[in-house]
Amino acid sequence: MNKAKGFTLIEVLIAAMIMIAVLTLTAMSFQSARSSNEAAAKTLQLLAPLPLITDTIRAQIREKATDSLNGDGSLNGVSYSWSATTEVFASAPPAYSAENDEYTPYPKRFRLYLVKLTLSAGRKSESFEYKEFAWTQRSAISED
Repeated sequence: MNKAKGFTLIEVLIAAMIMIAVLTLTAMSFQSARSSNEAAAKTLQLLAPLPLITDTIRAQIREKATDSLNGDGSLNGVSYSWSATTEVFASAPPAYSAENDEYTPYPKRFRLYLVKLTLSAGRKSESFEYKEFAWTQRSAISED
């Protein structure tokens, strides 16, 4: 009886196919993780200055407080443009005077804006909409 030691050709081919499949799946997983990492880095670069940009927009809106405003700028390599339109322009509820039994209205000074903001960095761009509240200082209001 001839007892040969070792693997047959079929066993070697099956082992090679399994090894190639495992290496292919590993390479695909690595490529997917790499592209996800690049996309996350681009999104982070785009969104990192967002709090500073919204603070800048808030300050400009509260400084001017007109019916519509817009602006643009650049911060940390991110370009932005925005527009704000007044959705509501109202006054505080009227004050009740018990002595006169009447309500005293206040002048309109409060505004609710709809702000549309577009950020862009390189070829990536993102748009946002949010509401911002502003008011006119009492000293700037002309009493009738």
